[in-house]
Amino acid sequence: MFTKTTGFLAPFFLQFTKEHSQKWLCIPHALHFAFAYGQYNFNFGVCLNRWTIIKFNNFETRWKAYFWVFIVVTIGIPAALVVPILLNTSYYSQNEYWNTFYIDSTFGRKNIYMILTPYLAVVTGVNIYMNISSYRKMIELAKSGFSVPDKRFLVISFYVFTVDMFLTTLSVANCTILNFQPFTDNLTVLSWIAFCTPFASDVLTFCSPLLTFTMCHSVSVTASKMKRRNMVPAPDEVYPVPAVMSQTIGVSIFRENK
Repeated sequence: MFTKTTGFLAPFFLQFTKEHSQKWLCIPHALHFAFAYGQYNFNFGVCLNRWTIIKFNNFETRWKAYFWVFIVVTIGIPAALVVPILLNTSYYSQNEYWNTFYIDSTFGRKNIYMILTPYLAVVTGVNIYMNISSYRKMIELAKSGFSVPDKRFLVISFYVFTVDMFLTTLSVANCTILNFQPFTDNLTVLSWIAFCTPFASDVLTFCSPLLTFTMCHSVSVTASKMKRRNMVPAPDEVYPVPAVMSQTIGVSIFRENK
């Protein structure tokens, strides 16, 4: 482990303890949580886009017209929520249970998760509602005679729901551990929570694109065609044979055949 107190990066972490920290360390610390907020907002936008287009008619034009609002919200909310981290001092501390280093802030990790956890819980709840509502709408359309990819959409919605619930549970677990300190004697639970936390938001971000690529036949076929097209050399990479050389080759072939 790179973050072990006996690891080769230990001298680097020891340079940024609470007593010897530098102000710039709060920037990557804040970006870590800003990216997490942004990734949850991205997943919320995917669910919102799918829900509005399925639930309401002619909503695609509004998305094109007001897509900039979604971009501003996706960037603005994370920037606002990490301001307390930027206004405080970040530093590396040692965990006595795992013998590892972790980044902390004078603002307090428990305060960071007290902001993060309710926000993620609300976003996850709204996502679950939109996915269920979208699927019910597709069932109604199917009964009315419209062709809808009900089975694939059900699988995608189920996977997104599972990931949302798992990551929200992980955030609630972090918040509970920091505020009430349960599982102090169960190092296995604490180790798994610490291992999964850094990758949580990345799983959420890649979930929807990967599911769309694997479940949507038209997308996978288009991607396969693009891959085959890229493997074919471009026209400017094919060097033409000079006219004199082609005539020589033609004469030699004619003589051999003759």
